[in-house]
Amino acid sequence: MGFGIDIKGIGDILSGAGTLAKDVRSAVTGEISPEKKAELAIKAQEMEAALSTAQTKINEIEAGSSKWFVAAWRPAVGWICALGLFYGTIGKPFIEFLARVFGYDGAFPSIDGDTLNTTLFGMLGLGVMRTAEKIKGAAGNH
Repeated sequence: MGFGIDIKGIGDILSGAGTLAKDVRSAVTGEISPEKKAELAIKAQEMEAALSTAQTKINEIEAGSSKWFVAAWRPAVGWICALGLFYGTIGKPFIEFLARVFGYDGAFPSIDGDTLNTTLFGMLGLGVMRTAEKIKGAAGNH
């Protein structure tokens, strides 16, 4: 791949996920020992940590890309969320107020707050990563 992603590492993670899924299926359909249950819990935690690490590596590669389309999607989504939040909380009520003052009684479009908040909270979680990128001097942080 062009991103320099460790394919073998991702393959190992997926292979481990398949093994874990088989073990969990055995646990659900039959009796297993407490030791085996503890082993499965540890495997699940290891898989979660490995997937998180792999996603972090992918995010770093995307953010450091010199290609605008690859690196700019996070800021674009952030601005869309900021504009949606502004419109939903300040813009729409103010526009409706002005419209009623001038005699317009029509409806204005609303934004689905649940979708906006889900996306916004996800982006805020990535904010820490973006700060780290700026500190490290990733491309485009002038």
